[in-house]
Amino acid sequence: MTTDSFTEQEIQDFRESFLVFDKDDSGAISKQELRSLLKTIGEKINHQELEQKFNEYDSDKSGLIDFNEFLVLIKRLMKNKIAA
Repeated sequence: MTTDSFTEQEIQDFRESFLVFDKDDSGAISKQELRSLLKTIGEKINHQELEQKFNEYDSDKSGLIDFNEFLVLIKRLMKNKIAA
């Protein structure tokens, strides 16, 4: 899934959001940081669902979600919200 449908402004806004949830300033989001992000946007998620989502979006299997993976996650969440 590509992220080329985002405007430059949206990407800048998403980067700012990414940095808010990257609590340890590692340049990537951990599972706990992802849980916090999802909770903040109203996504109720249990441990098993968190593991599943994390593995789905951690495309390079680094154990962290980098900014490009984050954009894919945001795009999918937005698509799901529109479809709901």
